[in-house]
Amino acid sequence: MFTTTEQKTNNLPLPTRLYSGLTAFALFLACIQFTACKSAKDNVFGTYYLKNKSATIILQTDSSFIFKTQTRDSTFINKGFFNYTHNNLQLTSLPGNINHAQTISDSITFFTSINSFSFWNTENEPIDIRRIQINNDPSKAHYGNSLYYFEQDFKPTDTIRFYFANYPSVSYPGDIKMIPGNNGHKVTLLPVYLPHIFNKNPFIVKRNKLIDKNGKQNWKKKK
Repeated sequence: MFTTTEQKTNNLPLPTRLYSGLTAFALFLACIQFTACKSAKDNVFGTYYLKNKSATIILQTDSSFIFKTQTRDSTFINKGFFNYTHNNLQLTSLPGNINHAQTISDSITFFTSINSFSFWNTENEPIDIRRIQINNDPSKAHYGNSLYYFEQDFKPTDTIRFYFANYPSVSYPGDIKMIPGNNGHKVTLLPVYLPHIFNKNPFIVKRNKLIDKNGKQNWKKKK
C-alpha cells in the first residue's frame, strides 16, 4: 500500500514537523532575499552622469567602473572596481600614473583612392572636427568627423591642424605621421589617465541615482 508524503509527514512527531516547517520557511526567505539582492545589483549596472557637468561613471557587470570627465580641450578617465552591498556602493581607483605620453592612435588603411582622416573616441564614437587650420592661415569651421583630399593637392611643406571640443588639437604631419600616397587614417583620440580619483568613496544607490556621501552630489542613471 502506498503512502502519500502528507501522510508520512503527519506520522512524524510534532516537534519534528514544526522543525521541518521552519526549515522550509527559512530556505524560502533565503531564496527571496538572494533573488532580491541579485536583482538589486543587476539594476545598478549602467551609466550615470552629473547634471550640468561633463562627467560620467559607468558601472560594468564585472564590478569594474570607468570614470570620465571633460574640460574645454581635454578628456580624462579613471578606472577601478566597485563593491556593492545593500544599496551601498564603494568606488576604488586602480593604481597608476598620469599619462600624457600618447594622445592619439592611428590605424592606417594603405593605398586608398583618396587621402582621408576620421576621428573617434575609445568607444568608437565619432569626434567632430570643430575647426581646421591649413599652414598659418586663419582656421575655418568644419562639420563632421572626417576630411578628404587627394595627395597631389598637398604640398610637402603644407600642414593641417585639427581642432576639437574636449580634446587637444592634432597636427598632420606631426602628431599624425605622414605616409606617402593616398591612405585612410582612422585616428582614435585618447583620454589622459588620472589615478587616485576614488579611494573607497561611498555612494548610496537610490532608484536610478548614485548619491555621493562625501560630495553630496547626485549622479543620474541614463535610460
